Amino acid sequence: MKSTRLILDVHLRAVVQAKLELDCSPEQIANYLRTAFPDRPRRHVCHETIYHGGKGGLSRTLTKKLRTVGRCADDVGGRSSQAAGTSRPPC
Repeated sequence: MKSTRLILDVHLRAVVQAKLELDCSPEQIANYLRTAFPDRPRRHVCHETIYHGGKGGLSRTLTKKLRTVGRCADDVGGRSSQAAGTSRPPC
C-alpha cells in the first residue's frame, strides 16, 4: 500500500481529525489546510485523500462520518441548515 501524507505526517493527521470532529467536510478541510499552511505544500491534501482517510490512519469513527453519496446530513427537507434553524460550527 502506498503511504499517504496522512500516515506520514502526524501533525497533518491530527489537524484533519480535529476538523472532522467539528463536522467539517473534506472540501472545507482541504481549503483550510491551504490557507493555514500556505508555505507548506506538503500539508496540502485534496479532499479525495481525506475521503480515503481510513487507509491513511484516520480514526474509523471519524471516517464513518464522511458522506460518500447523497445529501448533507444537515439538509432537512431540501433546506440548508441555517434555513432549518440549526447552526453548524465554522470550519
